[in-house]
Amino acid sequence: AKCRGEALALDGAERLAVPVLALSPDVKVLVMQWRGFDAWKVSSQNFMPIVMMMVFYGYYNCQSLAFLPWAALIRVLDPLFGGRVEQMLRDGAPVTEGAGPLQYLYFDIVAYRRHMMAWYPTPTRPLGTGLIFETEEEYNSWFEEIRQMIPPANRMECDPRKTTFEDLCEFLQISPCPSAGRLPRTQNSFALTRDFPFAASVAACIGLVFHFVNWRLFNAIQLRVSQRVSGTPSEFAGTAVRAKAAKDD
Repeated sequence: AKCRGEALALDGAERLAVPVLALSPDVKVLVMQWRGFDAWKVSSQNFMPIVMMMVFYGYYNCQSLAFLPWAALIRVLDPLFGGRVEQMLRDGAPVTEGAGPLQYLYFDIVAYRRHMMAWYPTPTRPLGTGLIFETEEEYNSWFEEIRQMIPPANRMECDPRKTTFEDLCEFLQISPCPSAGRLPRTQNSFALTRDFPFAASVAACIGLVFHFVNWRLFNAIQLRVSQRVSGTPSEFAGTAVRAKAAKDD
């Protein structure tokens, strides 16, 4: 890729992992099979309602900018606010490093209109990019395929309950290590909203404004069309006046 991103994090188990690894010689991989299939299945089932709420909230924001091509305004406004969206795309930096309102909106539009639509299987697209393991054999064999592709020196079995920053730095050959101790535990629900509450609040307000604008525009268009089909209010009023005048005569 031209952006030469330093790292790639896939959203769980995805079909994209194997072809990406096949095209990435000498890549270093964190293998996150730190729990068995049964524990993963329970966690996945418990997390699904939260995912649905996150998706609904994300669609609330992005759909207001997608009803009409309002999202194009991000390209216009971004240079006026420091060009942070352009810099993020040019450098390949994750949005989690620092999200302003425009970055937050851009992420919602891309994540929920493109990534999420491709991730979930549908009747017309039975093979989504995401993998849903139905059996323990499927679960274990997928991780084993990853291990077979990557030499032991280039992969690390990562358990977020035990792995430390020092472990990661040693594996990635980062010195001096910028942090120390165990990896912090974070909430996996509405993570971006929790980390950047100001940007999330502004984005929610912008979404509300454009929902109102879209509603007004749609109503105006609908009224205009109905007037052209059945006659304008002024025509109805003129007919009524003429009918009354004729009756008086």
